[in-house]
Amino acid sequence: MAVQIETIDLAMDSDEVPDEMIPPNKEKTAELKKDLGNSQYRLKQYSKALPFYTEAIELCPESASYYGNRAACYMMMSKYKEALEDARKSVTLNPKFTKGWIRVIKCCLALGDISTTDNALTRLAEL
Repeated sequence: MAVQIETIDLAMDSDEVPDEMIPPNKEKTAELKKDLGNSQYRLKQYSKALPFYTEAIELCPESASYYGNRAACYMMMSKYKEALEDARKSVTLNPKFTKGWIRVIKCCLALGDISTTDNALTRLAEL
């Protein structure tokens, strides 16, 4: 009894790579995570939004806006120390990030740090 084996040609051109074999673009993935976080934030689901913002930061740690988003989330959860840390990081990455300075100011006020609030107001006014 003879067995016939059918072969399938799986050869690809060297520049052809199936989509599922291409690692996702970190920036695009980070934006997706940020968007998912924003969706939860709009629903006032801050504890659900927070991990998405953290994942975006892990993928793109040089993005001031991701730190700013997470700072806003912490603020809504009344976690002002954590929010201040992220807000400061956002303005360190981008000194012209207005929302970052506003968050620094709000956090400092919430924490009773008038001196730092005054310094941040001065920096914001210089923009």
